[in-house]
Amino acid sequence: MLFLFNNYVLDCQRRELRAGDVPVALEPQVFDLLVYLIENRDRVVSKDDLIASVWAGRIVSESTLTSRINAVRKAIGDTGEKQSCIRTFARKGFRFVAPVEATNTAGQMRDVEADSPLALPQKPSIAVLPFSNMSGDAADDSFADGVTEEIITALSRVRWFFVIARGSAFAYKSRDTDPNDIARELGVRYILMGSVRRAGDRIRVTAKLIDGSNGSSVWARSYDRALADIFSVQDDITQTIVGGIEPELGRAERERARVKHRDSIDAWSTYQRGMIHLYRYTQDDLAEARKQFAAAIAIDPELGPAYSATAEAYYYEVVYGFAESVAHNRERAIEFAQKAVALDRDDAGAHCTLGRALSATRICGCHFRTRARFGFKSESRARTLRARRSFRVFRKAA
Repeated sequence: MLFLFNNYVLDCQRRELRAGDVPVALEPQVFDLLVYLIENRDRVVSKDDLIASVWAGRIVSESTLTSRINAVRKAIGDTGEKQSCIRTFARKGFRFVAPVEATNTAGQMRDVEADSPLALPQKPSIAVLPFSNMSGDAADDSFADGVTEEIITALSRVRWFFVIARGSAFAYKSRDTDPNDIARELGVRYILMGSVRRAGDRIRVTAKLIDGSNGSSVWARSYDRALADIFSVQDDITQTIVGGIEPELGRAERERARVKHRDSIDAWSTYQRGMIHLYRYTQDDLAEARKQFAAAIAIDPELGPAYSATAEAYYYEVVYGFAESVAHNRERAIEFAQKAVALDRDDAGAHCTLGRALSATRICGCHFRTRARFGFKSESRARTLRARRSFRVFRKAA
């Protein structure tokens, strides 16, 4: 089924959205949400309807649903202010109100090549391919698939990753396809692939992270474990692999942003350029980091990590004695950290930054002193309680 509206074509079978001839990258849940709204455009759909259909009835926070609705609006050129396509009905739900033409005829689409690559999302995108069973024993297939599924689930918790869903990734199981072609077909920048080999009561898991744009290896490791408790081994290997991938992807993204042409800089790349300066911890670099983060926010006002990183920059300026006004930096750090949390309440990093900003009431070098000494006991107590709450949320989310 094809849905045509404004200058967009939504192809449900190919799971593609195009603006004219240009593919628009959508996360799987965002795509499903758009399809559901269009298919039910004759009525107002409630939040419960959306949760039951898109999230299969799982518990979803209000902020998560709001962020997905905002992502749909952004993809189709709409906003919460205009509401030209998706209209919000207070305490009722949402309705797709733009005129839609539905057709089963692919010929009514714009003249685009069927095998054109999907556009890459701004943030790091990764597909975890099913790990190969190299043991020669079909009984080990379930272990290899279990490791793959656990890694997909764990990576999905990293808020700055875009992870391809299990169904799309497992479509490539037992297929001899070049990783570069898979990256192009799925619209991702990175491919994680690996293998499992068992010998007696020992098991070896090998994993490799590949840059799909050029086929280069970003990261690779092998893990040997005694196969005593299969689930414990799965958990151990999953945590080790994810723990190794996350910092490597961060470094790869910063390097990609560093060499990217100025005329093709997007919000995510601008944010990554700011991170390069943030981690140098000098006065000039922290100031330049805040400048880059401000530029990223100007491009994409809903880029939560840029707000969180801005708060970190203000915080470190105080820690290292660069701040002209400790009180000003502290309040700005809290302001930006609160904005980051408001944009994504499930972001553990944002909660950690907010907790740090709220608990650091006065800083001299690397030593903290509370404002209670200066007569602000009530305010200090309130901020301390909120900081503890943010740290608790951080530990739970992480």
